[in-house]
Amino acid sequence: LIDSLVIQTDANSKQVADFALITFVQSLNLTDNQRHELISLLDDKYRVSSIMAIAAGNLSI
Repeated sequence: LIDSLVIQTDANSKQVADFALITFVQSLNLTDNQRHELISLLDDKYRVSSIMAIAAGNLSI
């Protein structure tokens, strides 16, 4: 779902993907440890490692 949100190019599609992601996340019943682990995994996966990656991403939009 996160990848779907990232690849959307128009505002309406981004809003729909965001809604789907929020709905899914709100339905999860996670322990505190699971929640912290999930947040850590997401931080690692989507951390920007280079300003060049941001610049390249903006060019393709």
